[in-house]
Amino acid sequence: MFVFLYSCMIFLHFAWSSRKIREVKTKMPSSRKKHVSSKRRNFHGSQIRRIREERKYTLVDLCAILEEYDYPLDATNLGRLERGERVISDVELHIFASALGVSVTDLMAEPVFVEKEDLINALHDVRRRYPKR
Repeated sequence: MFVFLYSCMIFLHFAWSSRKIREVKTKMPSSRKKHVSSKRRNFHGSQIRRIREERKYTLVDLCAILEEYDYPLDATNLGRLERGERVISDVELHIFASALGVSVTDLMAEPVFVEKEDLINALHDVRRRYPKR
């Protein structure tokens, strides 16, 4: 009987705690919330996705190929990269081109129409991450 009551107390404690944590999370100031941006941080991730799908590779398949190039990247980050939520460096662009069996210019060949506002936001994001010294 005591074990049953003790387990009920523990359950109620955790249920109450988790509710309080949820309340605290919803009341958290906006500056401390995790920032999920809809801004594009690269303009060629869609090309990587297009070529990957043409070759009938899944995200996991491409991740396995990238590991052969000593570039471990999980499927979550690869998806973020393809959606434009993550920056692609020039070195990464070359790695992706080699892994997909295309040239770097093929990754950039398709014209990508970019709104002026998207370019300004992307540049502002870069300036915020790399301030002047």
